[in-house]
Amino acid sequence: DANNPIMKYCEQLAEQNNDNVWLKYLISAYKDKKIKAVAGKTLVFTAKDINGKTYTERDVKGKLVLVDFWASWCKPCKEAIPKLQELYTKYHSQGLEIVSISVDTNPSDWEKFLKNNKFSWLTLLGNGQEITQRYDFQYIPYVLLVDNQGKVLKSNVQVEELEKFIG
Repeated sequence: DANNPIMKYCEQLAEQNNDNVWLKYLISAYKDKKIKAVAGKTLVFTAKDINGKTYTERDVKGKLVLVDFWASWCKPCKEAIPKLQELYTKYHSQGLEIVSISVDTNPSDWEKFLKNNKFSWLTLLGNGQEITQRYDFQYIPYVLLVDNQGKVLKSNVQVEELEKFIG
């Protein structure tokens, strides 16, 4: 909560570099709380496809939706694509939907990547700054699992462990 004075103080402390064991414990607990706060949120986004068509969370339907935030310059993101394709092929008929939302700052880099790499699922370009602030993450790939009501069930799922949540 942005208005919580304790959380504001923790945020200030987290910016300090200190050898105090209790401070490190407090920072760890603070970061853990922030990560857990994402679960239970509702998926909200606005992003465009390569043709300029705008999509929102209301356009993505499935029993389970995997939202993959990535960028064309991100090596781990690119390495995750075959695993996402494998999951999509295996579980799409059972209701799994995937949407990849790029946080590329240069749209032409994203477009070039898409022209050279075909995705079987919806691939969009979003406002990276807005998205990373909304879901409070600093690293990509960042994956959310969302139910059919748009509620975030799990955040920051590693691509290698996705199948245990989906299967």
